[in-house]
Amino acid sequence: GAAGPRASSVRRGYYAAPIYGSGPLAQEDNADFSPDKDGKVVVDGIDYTGYLPEEEFNEQHLKRMRENFGEGTADLFRALYRDLADEMRREAALKPPAPNTHFGDWKVDHEPGKDFMTFSRKAGNAEVLVGARLSLRDPTQINETLSFLCWYPLDVLIKRDAYVMHFMMSIAETQLYPRNIRVYHDPDRDIFKFDADADYQRHFRRYDGPFIRHLELDLQTELMDLLLDVGLTTWVGKMMAEWVSYFEHVEHVRWLLRMMDRVIPDQEYLHSETQLITLEERRALDEIVEEVRDDAKR
Repeated sequence: GAAGPRASSVRRGYYAAPIYGSGPLAQEDNADFSPDKDGKVVVDGIDYTGYLPEEEFNEQHLKRMRENFGEGTADLFRALYRDLADEMRREAALKPPAPNTHFGDWKVDHEPGKDFMTFSRKAGNAEVLVGARLSLRDPTQINETLSFLCWYPLDVLIKRDAYVMHFMMSIAETQLYPRNIRVYHDPDRDIFKFDADADYQRHFRRYDGPFIRHLELDLQTELMDLLLDVGLTTWVGKMMAEWVSYFEHVEHVRWLLRMMDRVIPDQEYLHSETQLITLEERRALDEIVEEVRDDAKR
């Protein structure tokens, strides 16, 4: 019989090399795959000699993986890696826009790998420090009517002289929602920071303060004016929400990359991570994310 992938004059579909790491991974073509007089199969300048149709390639691919790593192990980490790759595809497609870097005199600080970031500035003789967690809370846990909102909790510390005011609040739909206010005066402890000791002192050793909505309306207005005076406007709140959303995306991607790196077995049999998924799975990862496709249709 003739050499090459197949002796038929036309083969449709995808072809791939049965030997890992050799040649292109996949090629869709309706061209003539008949071998030439020397037994070579060359299509559009690409040598397909010895390549297999997709079905046979996948069979050999899975067989080789199971032989090298054990049937149960191979099937487990292949499925996990595939789903992590799909999550990466979705996260990349739905990533938030880069935050506005024209943020006045606010300083933005985030340490890679941490679930927390801060914003700080000087406001006259006062210092302002805002802390925000990157892990977004489920709004329905706060109020079941808020399921349609993006809810960003903030801890706002305002230090003037030896006193620290602590506003617990949230940003939702570009609006600021203060919850309660605390006041600290402790010369022996530095409560104007975010670390384990200061958090413990604020949340477990100090009076929680009244709910702002329980105060007289005039006092509520004065407290909101205080927030505006130190620079915490609704526009600034919106910018903070954008930064939190952006860094949450960054940390999610870092987490996915670490997970994918741990899932891939450190074995001499594995020449490339592309060996972990079949051709069909690779094509699925190239598909447009559903939410992006739906937005394009609108």
